[in-house]
Amino acid sequence: MMGKYYFDTCTVIDGIDNSSRYHRNVFQAITQIPGLSVFSEYMENELKSVLRHAEKFRERQDFLLREYTRLKIRLKASFISNDSRIQNLHIWCKRLRVAPLKFQDMVHVGICGLENIPNIISDDWHIYGQSRRHGRPFIDVIKDRLSAIQRFSNPEHAFTTRSGSLKMEV
Repeated sequence: MMGKYYFDTCTVIDGIDNSSRYHRNVFQAITQIPGLSVFSEYMENELKSVLRHAEKFRERQDFLLREYTRLKIRLKASFISNDSRIQNLHIWCKRLRVAPLKFQDMVHVGICGLENIPNIISDDWHIYGQSRRHGRPFIDVIKDRLSAIQRFSNPEHAFTTRSGSLKMEV
């Protein structure tokens, strides 16, 4: 499935953290991406915050940031800068409560919609999973909620990587 593939934060962390039990599988899977890899400034800021605040990453923060830079270069990733649309999306998602989702997960899905990216790579169940309450994939629930501010048709597919290959979940 060709196209653009957006990376969320947890996948990037597994891809750069060689102490993660999923590192090898995630790294192997993301090198199989058949299209354009897309990172965002929003994701990068979230990544830096996690590395700064999580105790297990504090000592290795500089190493992990270097690995992140190497990963971006290796994947020849395009980069989405924060702009007013993404800032407004962040504010909107923060106000919008959709349990059990974190607003940051909603922003990642929303960025795919704003940028017309059909695929999201996430090992976060709150993105690739199914809402028991709504009986539908979380990405569809999020797109419906965000459609109050504009029409969102993407992402259409969510992929996981922890099995060592790109596995389409939605």
